[in-house]
Amino acid sequence: MVSHWLDQGRRVPGFGHPYHARDPRVPGLMAGIAQADGYRRLVGSLEGALARAKGDRLAMNADAAAAALLLDAGLPATAIDLVTSIGRCVGLAAHVHEETAEEAPFRAPSLDSVEYVGPERRNGG
Repeated sequence: MVSHWLDQGRRVPGFGHPYHARDPRVPGLMAGIAQADGYRRLVGSLEGALARAKGDRLAMNADAAAAALLLDAGLPATAIDLVTSIGRCVGLAAHVHEETAEEAPFRAPSLDSVEYVGPERRNGG
């Protein structure tokens, strides 16, 4: 499966991180339930296949670890996005609070101060 996706130039979801060679959240998530059932073994196998194909730069990220943990805990696949979005909402709220507390308010420019460069406006559009 990994070779097929890579041959097609597709990204393997749940692997790689924009800032870290290894996502620091993964070890804690992977230790979340005493027994590593099938899904955590599966993502570990995928991580190994990616390491052989691409090197260590595509290590498992928190999305894959959380999905495997939630599936091993018995949650349906349809609940994974719902559960993981809770953490993203908290993170977004923290960013909003930080920006509100520490930065000057954003002021959008007036529309009459913005110059448009492009095709002529079409009638009716």
